[in-house]
Amino acid sequence: MAGTPPGARPRYERHSQGLEFDRFVFFSDAVFAIAMTLLIIGVRVPSGTTANTLGDALRGLGPSFASYGISFIVIGLHWLGYHRQVHVMDHLDGGALFITLLFLMSVAFLPFPTLLLNNDFGPVAVIFYAASMAVTGLLLAALWLYAGRRGLLRDVDARLDRYNTVRALYAPLIFLLSIPVAVAAPTAATYMWILVFVGRPILRRVAYR
Repeated sequence: MAGTPPGARPRYERHSQGLEFDRFVFFSDAVFAIAMTLLIIGVRVPSGTTANTLGDALRGLGPSFASYGISFIVIGLHWLGYHRQVHVMDHLDGGALFITLLFLMSVAFLPFPTLLLNNDFGPVAVIFYAASMAVTGLLLAALWLYAGRRGLLRDVDARLDRYNTVRALYAPLIFLLSIPVAVAAPTAATYMWILVFVGRPILRRVAYR
């Protein structure tokens, strides 16, 4: 970046270099948009389907539609959480940029475990999917914790800090807890993922006590 001393860690600021900061956020949005779009590629009508068998084929795609919906919503929640974090960041230093790139890489990877879940449902696919989702959420939490420790945040009180921390850690915790369940009962593990959505309204009450 222009004006950065040799050997210094890259720094994206809102004020003196707001354009660069905005470009990075736009790039992040593009990664989310592409990942969410690629999810639907894994939902396909079986070859050889005719007009007479189309109804049965669509009913058979129920699990694929379910995994598509879960992945789309979870990625969307990560996108909202990421923007909530960026909104209160004054700047991004080299460490924050590195964590963000790892986070975006994990987001871009999510269509693959979703495809595995659609094509080869079983303990391995469910565990791999849950682990991938957990890693993505943990990286988002790591970004928030790092930003707080490095003083990259502005106008963040203790309650907001606690709420964003709990919010970022909640989803990966649910996915991690589903992994041992998936070893014996993969379908039951997928039902646990519903907690990612139904439990979120309670988080604000817990964090803002």
